[in-house]
Formats: sequence, C-alpha cells, structure tokens
Amino acid sequence: MVMNRFEYTKSQHDIVLSSNCLMYKNDVLFNIGDVADIGDKVKLICKKGFAFSGEVKFNTGFQMNGNPVYLRFVIDATNKIATLMLENVKNRNYVLTLNSIPTTQIDEVTGSNAIFKITGEELSKINTKRFGNTIDKFLDYGVNILGVINLPLEIPEKFIQKPETIKLGTHSTEVTAPKISTDKLFYDLGNIKVPKVENTVGYGNTKVILHLPLAPSIQLDLDYSMGYVISVEYVISLYDGNTTINIKSSKTNNIVATSIVDLGVKVPYIYNDGKPQATNLNVVLGGDNHIRSPFIEIVRNVPILENGFFTSPIIDENILNNESGFITVEEIELKSSALSDEKNMIINALENGVIIK
Repeated sequence: MVMNRFEYTKSQHDIVLSSNCLMYKNDVLFNIGDVADIGDKVKLICKKGFAFSGEVKFNTGFQMNGNPVYLRFVIDATNKIATLMLENVKNRNYVLTLNSIPTTQIDEVTGSNAIFKITGEELSKINTKRFGNTIDKFLDYGVNILGVINLPLEIPEKFIQKPETIKLGTHSTEVTAPKISTDKLFYDLGNIKVPKVENTVGYGNTKVILHLPLAPSIQLDLDYSMGYVISVEYVISLYDGNTTINIKSSKTNNIVATSIVDLGVKVPYIYNDGKPQATNLNVVLGGDNHIRSPFIEIVRNVPILENGFFTSPIIDENILNNESGFITVEEIELKSSALSDEKNMIINALENGVIIK
C-alpha cells in the first residue's frame, strides 16, 4: 500500500508561522499533529501585509534522475493564497515536508516608496549614513527622502510591520526600523451632539464653530449642525503631514464640510538641491493650538427676556393708542398742551423705550 502524507508537526508549524502564514487542510486550520493524505486540499494563506515572493513547494524526500522531486502549490493572482491537492507520485511512499516558505512584506504605499516608523536617534543615524562617494564625486542620498514628520497621533498596530533596513535609492543606511504598510492614515476623532435651538429668538445671529486639534476652527452650517451629531475625521498623509479634515452630519450621514490643513508637523532634515519646491496653495497652515480633541462652541445673541419681550424689533408707523408692549419711538408728532420742557421729557422717554399696557 502506497503511503503519501503530510504531518503538521511542531517544526512545520514554526516554519509556517515564521513565514507569516496560516495553513489549512480542506479549509480547516491545521493543528499540530494533524495529517493530510492523498485527496486532501492543502492551502497556505499569507497574513495581512505579506505575500509570497517565490515558489511554494513540498519536498517529497526522493529524487528522479538525480533531481529532488517536489509537489508545487498553485499561487493565486494576489500572491497571497497557495493551494495544492495531494496526489500520488510514481507510486512512491513519501512524507512531505516544508523546508521554507518564501514571503515578503507588502504595503499599500503609492509608487515604489517605503515609509518607516523611526525615533529621533534613528533619524540622526540616517543623517550621518546617507552620504556616499564615487571616485570623483561626493553624493548625498538624502534626495531620496520624500519627507519626515513628527506624527501627533499613534499609528495603529495593524499598520506597523516588521523592521527592514532603510534604503535611500540603492544606498543602504544600515538603519533598521519598523515599516508602515500605508502612506495615509484615517483617524476617527469622535462625535459631538449639538443641542437644538430652543426658540426662534435665539436662532438669530447664531454661529456653530468647530474647534479642531492642530487646525484652524471651522464654522458649520446651522441647518446641518443644530440638533444633529457632528463627526470628525482626519486623513493624514505620512509624507508631509497634509491632512484632509472631513466633517460629517447625522442629518444626511454624509460629509458636509471639508478642509485641507498642513498640521505643521514636518521635521527638517537638511537637504536642498537648489530647485524650487512645489507648494499646494489650497492648504491651510495649522499648528499646536493646545486642543487635543474637537469641541463645538455655539455663539449667539442672548435675549434679555426668555420670551423675547425686549428683542426682535418690528419697525412700524401707528398711533400709540393702538400699540401695546415695549415700544421705542424714533419720530413722533406730539400734540399736547404740556410745556416745552415737559414735551421734551416725554419725547426722551419714548425714544428710550416705554411699556404700554
């Protein structure tokens, strides 16, 4: 009886994990001690941030014509899933083994760039290791540094990859640091419930001002803010710190205001090739304004009385006998037998305001 099998031992498990993969038999995760036989489907799936960088194959342990015989996995178009149906090979008995699994870190960075999480000490080392020489020329590979920023927020763990050597073009700085798998980070800064206006008197000249960390304040539209929940999102470019601020209202669950801000977190690294640098004139300059979380300020005129007795003036022309309430008079034809001084006193009182009941 021909025996062909793969046993998922502790050593095989370690190879799979060290290659940042998971292994399945018939779509069920392998446990140490499990065995796959002819007819079983074996699958390797790369963990997030990794992909296969070469052939994935089982070693059968025997040779044909002096060459080792392997069972090769089929790798899908994403380079992240490798599949193999176990089959008999030349009626041989064999125990399959994985000697290695070639994988590499991948990212979602635009172009061929790489982004790293570094310390101040590592930046100093890079600044001393970035130079090189040819026979007749002194080279500064710092031209390959697209930008350095001091990020004011923590990078989520899911985007932090294993350390790699930082290269500037073809030049190695010999400095290793964790690689970042994206060049753009999305931060949810939370929700703010804006109270609804209690009466129409208080609505006049009302302003809703959203104060933001590291960025200028934004005045919000009353129709999308009063009585609704405002959400704030920062989308930060890891190249230069330029940030898109998206403001969403629960009235529509869509973005109702947006702004592009330079957070002022760039770190100078002393490189200048004498060429003019491109500038986005639509970017607003921000900075440390000591605000650590967004908040909303409502600025409005406060009525003297809650029912608006002394506010919301209505301009009208009428006989005083027909009016009631608080009245201020700008012009009046006063017919009275009172003395001149007494008439002036009456007119002054009417100009300052009187209550007619």
